[in-house]
Amino acid sequence: MIPFQLEDKVIINCKHAEVKTLKDIGGGHFEVGVVFTEDKRFESVIYPFTEIQKIDSPIESAKKLKFDPSWKYDLATDALRFKHAYLYDPLFSLSTTRIDALPHQIEAVYDKILPAHEQRFLLADDPGLGKTIMAGMVIKELHARGRANRVLIVTPAPLSRQWIRELREMFELEFTRYDAPLLNTLRSNMGTGGNPWFRNNWIITSLDFIKKEETRLELGKTKWDLVIFDEAHKLKAYKYGDKIERTDVSTPKGMVLTKPPKFYNISIPQVMAS
Repeated sequence: MIPFQLEDKVIINCKHAEVKTLKDIGGGHFEVGVVFTEDKRFESVIYPFTEIQKIDSPIESAKKLKFDPSWKYDLATDALRFKHAYLYDPLFSLSTTRIDALPHQIEAVYDKILPAHEQRFLLADDPGLGKTIMAGMVIKELHARGRANRVLIVTPAPLSRQWIRELREMFELEFTRYDAPLLNTLRSNMGTGGNPWFRNNWIITSLDFIKKEETRLELGKTKWDLVIFDEAHKLKAYKYGDKIERTDVSTPKGMVLTKPPKFYNISIPQVMAS
């Protein structure tokens, strides 16, 4: 007997969802189809391999005399206050980081990138001038404003762990590194029809890894609030006659980090072409 049924509200991996399909696959296992509340995506998971916790409605909780403690209300009000803090302090996110931002970084992020209607920018600075820090500032600020809940960062393979460490230590941002072993594990656990790129909302992966055919097909079905490419001068598109082959990633906001054009033979319009 499973502790939930169709149309029940549940929690899966700390995310709210609603049960839409239930299928008994034998051996005490069930394939459960859920729609997540946050992004309305559908995903199939296997119970009990995946922990699923039912959420009681307020009326059900009252009948069972189950009431939340007062500190949860305090947390909710504090969260709401922090969510709108940027309206009163434009540099609010910097106060929650461990960096001393330089004037050129503050100008680029707060005067140029954030006020733009669409955050689609190329950062072409000399090495050592803090492009990673500026990217972290943008992620932190957009997330505080509720505009960057799903973020994908693509880096050269040797730099992915460095990005994870710096974002954690300087900005308290926790990203998951996607590589072949992790993807294979997620695919086997999610069942048929599942896309492992929906399992986490904060992902760092390598440029070489997303070139693989299976990975490109999965990524093509995803949507992101913000995508960042590091070492963008290493990106390539291939042209065969009138056809251009490239990987498309759906996102309203994007940043590419690269060296200034003086370091290589490429034009800015080529890099930023849609």
